[in-house]
Amino acid sequence: MLFLGIIRTIQLKSLRCMYQAQVHSIVKAKMVASQAAQNYLKVGTGTDFKAESLVAKKLEMREAKLNELEKQLDIKKGQLETKLQMINEELNSLKDEVSAAIKESFSYRLAG
Repeated sequence: MLFLGIIRTIQLKSLRCMYQAQVHSIVKAKMVASQAAQNYLKVGTGTDFKAESLVAKKLEMREAKLNELEKQLDIKKGQLETKLQMINEELNSLKDEVSAAIKESFSYRLAG
């Protein structure tokens, strides 16, 4: 059990690192998308574009696409955070199991 527990701990820590990097990438992508959406709003509000003009419609479509992208990124981030929570719970459980296995492996039993 000790050896398997250590191997599983290493696997979980690797997965956790990978998921944390993905969450970080999502946060950065969301910031970029949010900034781009704000820039589209600035362009659309401070100009002489008529609401029905082709340029205004394109800006609205791009803003809608960016908002949809942000929603998708939020969903993916939530999924990854759930996986990270599960990994952390399993790591805590494995920590207890490995500690118990170490104690058992290195405790001396007196023959009685």
